[in-house]
Amino acid sequence: MLQCKPMQNEKGIKDFDGWNTRKKDINQKAKPKNTKRGEVWWCEIGVNIDREQDGGKTFERPVLVLYRINYFLVLIAPLTSQVKNPESRFYHKLKTAKVKSTVLISQIRVISTKRLRRQIEKINNDEFKEIIEKISSFYNFK
Repeated sequence: MLQCKPMQNEKGIKDFDGWNTRKKDINQKAKPKNTKRGEVWWCEIGVNIDREQDGGKTFERPVLVLYRINYFLVLIAPLTSQVKNPESRFYHKLKTAKVKSTVLISQIRVISTKRLRRQIEKINNDEFKEIIEKISSFYNFK
């Protein structure tokens, strides 16, 4: 998997200005995508604050589509290849996916489908159900 590191200058300062320029371009030119639950996509997550998951040098990161709200909005969970404790309740290590990744349970969010670049794969239905159960337990959804 592509290593995704936050885009920073030599002083370790994140490139918020570069991301803001890219985000304007996405908003004006990108088309919404038709997605389905359980799909993994490359997504332009961008540069975020503090411990929020960033995209990489191209502002991109793989994400798992958890729920399609409508044609324009989806609930996603970012993926990562670097986890200190993959067995913790904050993560779900993908077992059936082609892409060796871990779902960041604690970082789910709603995004515009314009941010989605290209589909990578669709994960196994049984594993997707397991992820949804883990998310529900984490957030105590009933």
